[in-house]
Amino acid sequence: MKRKYRLFILMLFAAVFAITACVDNNDGDYDGSGEELTGANHWGLSDAEWAEWLKQEALQADSMNIAYILRQLCDIEEDALGNKKYTPKYGEILDLVRLGVYTLADSTAEEAEKRFWWLLPGTLSDSLQANFPGRLEYVTANGSVRYEPGDGVDALGTIYIDIPEIPEVEKIMIIPFNYWPDNDSSSPFTIGLVW
Repeated sequence: MKRKYRLFILMLFAAVFAITACVDNNDGDYDGSGEELTGANHWGLSDAEWAEWLKQEALQADSMNIAYILRQLCDIEEDALGNKKYTPKYGEILDLVRLGVYTLADSTAEEAEKRFWWLLPGTLSDSLQANFPGRLEYVTANGSVRYEPGDGVDALGTIYIDIPEIPEVEKIMIIPFNYWPDNDSSSPFTIGLVW
């Protein structure tokens, strides 16, 4: 009985090896005109068509990444006509003269930088950190986000935002908690505080 199973398994492996051994990749790829394709594709596209396809794929990926960043930054409401309204989720406008500057408070410069990486999709964030260490920006034809570290005293860092859908958000400044206005809750005149 065991001999039959051994023979069956041996024949199965032999068949698999025989099928895979017959594949020959040295023939080249042809487009039907007798010309061998030199592009890195195997779909019968010319080099120009392949380059255009890659360009379109990159634009689509960039659009999806910017859409993700918009969802991270804003609450998005869509009306019946398809018009979208973007309402920033994070930060407050502290200076009424600079309406495009939102401010957040954080504890350390490392935490401030993590806020930038949090804006980006995980695979993009991982890819940028692995392939471009020290690069703290994402720039596309559809928009850009960039992070600049602060001095650690007045500002921990700044995220610059240039996305056409939200022109009212220019940057997000991240300041230390102790620089946040009205951060002292020990006043007896604070609303809702009972002494």
